[in-house]
Amino acid sequence: MQIFEDFTELKDLCLGLGFFDGVHKAHQAIIKTVVKKAQENGLKSAIITFEKAPLSYLNKNIKCKYLENNFKKAREIEELGVDYLFFIDFEKIKNLTAMEYLVLLNKYFSPKYIVTGFNNDFGVEAKGNPAFLKENQIDFGYKYIEIAPQMIESHLISSSEIRNLIKVGEIEMANKYLGRSFSIFGTVQVGDMVGRTINFPTINVPWEKNIVKLAEGVYKGYVCFDGIKKDAIMNWGSRPTVDNKRIIEAFIFDFEGDLYGKEVEIGFNKFVRKQMKFSSVQELKEQIEKDILH
Repeated sequence: MQIFEDFTELKDLCLGLGFFDGVHKAHQAIIKTVVKKAQENGLKSAIITFEKAPLSYLNKNIKCKYLENNFKKAREIEELGVDYLFFIDFEKIKNLTAMEYLVLLNKYFSPKYIVTGFNNDFGVEAKGNPAFLKENQIDFGYKYIEIAPQMIESHLISSSEIRNLIKVGEIEMANKYLGRSFSIFGTVQVGDMVGRTINFPTINVPWEKNIVKLAEGVYKGYVCFDGIKKDAIMNWGSRPTVDNKRIIEAFIFDFEGDLYGKEVEIGFNKFVRKQMKFSSVQELKEQIEKDILH
């Protein structure tokens, strides 16, 4: 997959439009349709997204939190078979009307298909929407495909709902919506070595900047490093028994080694318990042993 940071002339594409934060199951439905239509018609597939959330440009007072960074977003889009990915600076197009933006897309891409979700909008006053794209498909020579709302257990899948679930620690439901485990990236830091004294050496990783924060607690999941994926149990949040410092401490099963300075991916699969303060480090050790069996 080729990645571009600006509009580049590539004609006769099948385009997917959206921000795609999290590349969750509803986003996957859009992207898979883009890829399928491209393959069926001998075209190349392309996704147009943005470096940062459009809302952060339209309202400077809002500090957006995301489900993933752009590296992870690109990786997940590539895994779905997309040929081209565009990370556009929204500042360059935020003042365009819906028609001006459509003209721009036609100028660079001459799209044969345009695919969006049912609630996608663009252009000044958000007048670019599914109805607008349907109305203009004959004049511009593309076929528009609207992807219907995607549901799980009668609940609409959306990035905002997933963020809300993560904030309250409902990680298993969030993962259902995502279609995979929620995960973050971070660089392993040197810790205070307390874990080693109780035979549970941990890696210490700060929470990734700009990523929505999971409710504090103990979770089961995994750690990825050097192309290896290992099961792990992690504590995220303050460390009430030690020093109240906020960090991820992950004990990796079946691993011996040194990961200091390495970037790792930490995935969260299952909530185990809320944080607790113990009267001693020994009591903490005993609880960790119980947590591993949870």
